[in-house]
Amino acid sequence: LAALAERHDLALVSDDLHADLVLDGRHLPIAALSPEVAARTVTLYGPTKAFNVPGLKVSFAVAQDPERLERMAAAGGGLTTPPNVLAQRATIAAYGAAEAWLDEVLDYLRGNREHLLKRVAQAMPRVKVHRPEGTYLAWLDLRAFDLGEDVAAALAERAQVGVNDGASFGAGGRGFARLNFATSRPILDEALSRLERVLG
Repeated sequence: LAALAERHDLALVSDDLHADLVLDGRHLPIAALSPEVAARTVTLYGPTKAFNVPGLKVSFAVAQDPERLERMAAAGGGLTTPPNVLAQRATIAAYGAAEAWLDEVLDYLRGNREHLLKRVAQAMPRVKVHRPEGTYLAWLDLRAFDLGEDVAAALAERAQVGVNDGASFGAGGRGFARLNFATSRPILDEALSRLERVLG
């Protein structure tokens, strides 16, 4: 991607809102690949995903070239607004003093991920799940089932479990469901038990 951008003199905008939620290994921002890549990259960050403050609607952009940021802001046509004082303080607190809290969250998410993978393998062998390396989202491959065009609607009706329909993320997602496992273990177990009754 970086080589393509350089070959065609394109800017890169990298959405790294989930960067702090890497469960295995380390996140390497694309801008860290080389000074040349960094010079053409704008990286988007924010505390909303990792620190669970989406209601504050705060994010920020990082770039070596201030002119890129200015052009990006101008192209937004008023879509961006300065964050309020609460959002600013929460962002400072998240990135300045919440590392231990985030470590605990990541450990909890790793535990939920492993629990989900084990239960799916044991009780729903026809469901394929790619092991998530980051975030709190598991993609369930449900193409082996006759769930119709809207997988999310089918699971909401048959299992009373809310998922995101993979098709809403593009044609390649058809037949997949996205399941959020960032919840308490009892709620995750209840959701998995309901899914087992339909997919087991």
